[in-house]
Amino acid sequence: MRTILSTERCVLASLTEEDFGAVAKLYVDPEVRKHLGGVITAEQLEAKFAAIRLHPEYFALSIHVRETNRFAGLITLAPHQDGEDTEISFQLLPNFWGQGLATETVGAVLEYAFSTLGINWLIAETQSDNKRSRALLERLGMMQIGQLDRFGAEQVVYALTNKKSQATTRLSQSVHNRP
Repeated sequence: MRTILSTERCVLASLTEEDFGAVAKLYVDPEVRKHLGGVITAEQLEAKFAAIRLHPEYFALSIHVRETNRFAGLITLAPHQDGEDTEISFQLLPNFWGQGLATETVGAVLEYAFSTLGINWLIAETQSDNKRSRALLERLGMMQIGQLDRFGAEQVVYALTNKKSQATTRLSQSVHNRP
């Protein structure tokens, strides 16, 4: 396990082949997949895991609880369906829900994406009915920017801009716009 980030209660590590069984639990759990298009087949799972792990445009981190080293979930940064934006996505196993781990880890990945990876704009898409994920995204400062129908359900799209990037852009514009 190669640690990329640490939070108060979690270690986020680059995804390895050894994580397949743990990640599989996310994709076959009906509660986890309730707002994510449902469970997937073994063939789909193998293809998905390979894409998440090996695709150069994917940044995938496994979430492990620091105290026990138990796998809790997965966070990815990947190209969004629109082909233009980078999307942050997350899944946690149900026994880790309601503990604030998603807020803690997704918040850390947002900060890492902006400060270390140099990403200036991130989006997240979730089903309108997924109240918990929507509340988490809003708690982390993401703003709703749109709605659409995809995957047979109404989706809500959220976005967050790198505040440092905004400040740099404003400063650059004010310097260039001086008389």
